[in-house]
Amino acid sequence: MEFQNISIFHPDQDIYSLTWIVALPTKKIFVNKGDADEILNVSQLIHKVFNIMDPSNDGEDEKLLKYKEKIRRKIPLKERSSNTVLTYGLIGLNIVIWLLMELNGGSQDVNILLLFGANEPFLVLKRDQYWRLVTSMFLHIGLSHLLYNSFALYLFGTRIEKYYGKIKFLFIYFISGVFGSIASIFFSNTVSAGASGAIYGLLGALLFLAYKTNKEIEGLNTYTILVMALIGIGLGWIMPSIDNAAHLAGFLSGLFTGKILLHPVRKEK
Repeated sequence: MEFQNISIFHPDQDIYSLTWIVALPTKKIFVNKGDADEILNVSQLIHKVFNIMDPSNDGEDEKLLKYKEKIRRKIPLKERSSNTVLTYGLIGLNIVIWLLMELNGGSQDVNILLLFGANEPFLVLKRDQYWRLVTSMFLHIGLSHLLYNSFALYLFGTRIEKYYGKIKFLFIYFISGVFGSIASIFFSNTVSAGASGAIYGLLGALLFLAYKTNKEIEGLNTYTILVMALIGIGLGWIMPSIDNAAHLAGFLSGLFTGKILLHPVRKEK
């Protein structure tokens, strides 16, 4: 096959254009007689594109196979809830309980914390008060603790509730919170309270969702979520007042639970 090259050669110029025709059905490249048939491995690149586009090609190299497999495993980002009322409900509940503690002696008073259900190793393990693993998730020590967790719950909870759905949101939240509380009693010998374990669980599930969809989730992508998690957990190692065991256990629980609950895309037959 020959065709007329409409490009004009100018020897005194640095740029010279060539016209190639690519036949998609046969995957062949046609070059006009007298023109260069290879420039900077362009033809090789074109053939690689053909290999990616053709799922029946058995001659593709290992890198192309891995690339196609990576693309195939991605799933669409789909909203599963039209509102985030549960997230706001949890924030409101935390605020109400904190106000009640303040009215009864103060949220930083150990006796008040224990009275309202704070986590404590001896009471849980020796007195079988396992309900503290859950009730401690709704208590906060001081105003700054409440404000920080409320903002984090809003930031991650609204996204998880919207894209996982309400039931799965609650499942991730409480599973992560309970595992965070369990880690706290085994790696700490003090009274602990807060929703941090559950919130880090939401962060872990959000990380998996962003990675699996390869999408920005309302401004947060895989990289930014991972950096936020690493910074939070890193601060826990240098600040003794932070229950880092609960954070790490909650994060891993949320990451694993989010993976289990996320629906894969159905394969076309």
